[in-house]
Amino acid sequence: MKEGKVLSVLKKSLLIMLTAFLVFAFSSTGAKAASKNPGLLIKDSSMWLESRKTSSQYTLANVKKGDRLIKVKSSNKKVATAEAAESYDTGLPALRVTPKKVGNTKVTIVIKRGTKTYTSSMNVHVVKYKNPLKSFKIGSKEYASRLAEHPNTSDTLSGKEKVTAVAKGEWKVTGLYTYNYNTKKGKSYKNGKAINVGKVTQVSVIVQSKKNPKIQLSVHVLASSPRS
Repeated sequence: MKEGKVLSVLKKSLLIMLTAFLVFAFSSTGAKAASKNPGLLIKDSSMWLESRKTSSQYTLANVKKGDRLIKVKSSNKKVATAEAAESYDTGLPALRVTPKKVGNTKVTIVIKRGTKTYTSSMNVHVVKYKNPLKSFKIGSKEYASRLAEHPNTSDTLSGKEKVTAVAKGEWKVTGLYTYNYNTKKGKSYKNGKAINVGKVTQVSVIVQSKKNPKIQLSVHVLASSPRS
């Protein structure tokens, strides 16, 4: 599959699994899930600002059929805009956020269930994309140089390989994450762990800003051939 087509698939796939990834991978650093009321899953989210236009879809917690997202507001639309969306997987209410420029904004949503309304919010940190890794190896193959322009690339992945990453600049590596878009299952690993990459569709490195620990982002290698 050509790089352009793979990255197009990756973009859509990332939208589908973004919130699950953030909550699962970042929960250990203080991002807490909301209560049992319907609303946003996390209190802080970070987004890369790329040269190409991107947006991310956030799954909402505890929503069910009949719930309506009646209000969506970004406190600084110059940094990021927000709008109501429909979940790719379930058709339930979801949130879409599009980064515009570097900075911070607060996104607030209101969900209506019957006669009751539920309000929740999260801080969104938009960071200009610059490759945060000095090295990203799957087995003996190096991918860091392929992440110069965008936070994702693609390749054929197979077998069990050691995955290691070394950050640079203001970043530090906090872990690895794999995801399978078909099974919708993910798993986190410690840096340097041997992983059966032949059974996943994505291998990600999670990085955290040394200057602001709330800023956590990721870069990815997507498997060229979908796994089941």
